[in-house]
Amino acid sequence: IPSIKNYILQANKHGIKVLLPNVNKSGKDFYLEGDVIYYSLLGINGLGEVLVEGIINERNKNGEYTDYDNFIARTKDFLSRKVTEELIYAGALDVFNIPRKEMILEYDKSIQLASFGDLFKSSLSKHEFNDEEFSFEDISNYERSALGFNLKFDIFKRYSSVRSKYKCVEISKLQVNMNTNIMFVIDRIHKIKTKKNDDMAFLTITDDTGSIDSVMFPNTYKEYKNAGNNTPSSAGSRYTLELTFTPDKAMSAWPVEKTESTSANNGTSYTVTTDTTTTEITTYTWRLTGIRTRSEERSCRERV
Repeated sequence: IPSIKNYILQANKHGIKVLLPNVNKSGKDFYLEGDVIYYSLLGINGLGEVLVEGIINERNKNGEYTDYDNFIARTKDFLSRKVTEELIYAGALDVFNIPRKEMILEYDKSIQLASFGDLFKSSLSKHEFNDEEFSFEDISNYERSALGFNLKFDIFKRYSSVRSKYKCVEISKLQVNMNTNIMFVIDRIHKIKTKKNDDMAFLTITDDTGSIDSVMFPNTYKEYKNAGNNTPSSAGSRYTLELTFTPDKAMSAWPVEKTESTSANNGTSYTVTTDTTTTEITTYTWRLTGIRTRSEERSCRERV
């Protein structure tokens, strides 16, 4: 994913725009048309080569998909509901100009039309869609889940003015002992107990350039564990917390049960104790000022 994002950035610098996948344009590879590139269907979560070939072969045989119901009718025999939803979340069906949430909600009716439309034309054949759409944060999260990153609904682009105002540094540019501001979304919070039975947490925080694993030690965790429950007056409010970043280890790989920490000259010597092993890890601490987004508030509420 990071390499794909770098390619997209380079393409943008050369005036070539990378667009969302499109069931009427995209193939197994990235597709260049004029000065735009359509994202690959194989780049969508849950779509393997066989399913992508099915979509392409149907399109080549019977022409482009004319609307949402037409797409469902022509692919229902080999695309499951889950796969169709991933296509929707990735933006591959945006060509039909129907809100993504409406396509999700109306999937069952489209299946009924495809299966029984000829028998019940009077009650089923006219399919109307409303204008209901996901919130920006939800549509952003769904898109990131389907593609691995945001190509259109990027929350960091939406709050770019906040990032500029507080001179936030991108995660990919962080350095050891840097005292700076960053804007991030909390992807994962894993709470554990120390030997003294205090709560602490491992976090994975992300921006549009990368992600890092961090630690909230007991005092910090106690102070900020309910931060996500306090709704600020507006998105973009600031708060400060001390996070510890371990550059050479992936926290998610640690089956941690109990922990303790001691002071060390070159950082913090951190003891991770599991059922079978005890590992000494050296970590480095930043004082980070995060810019809270509404997506981060929800993420914190769901995971703490």
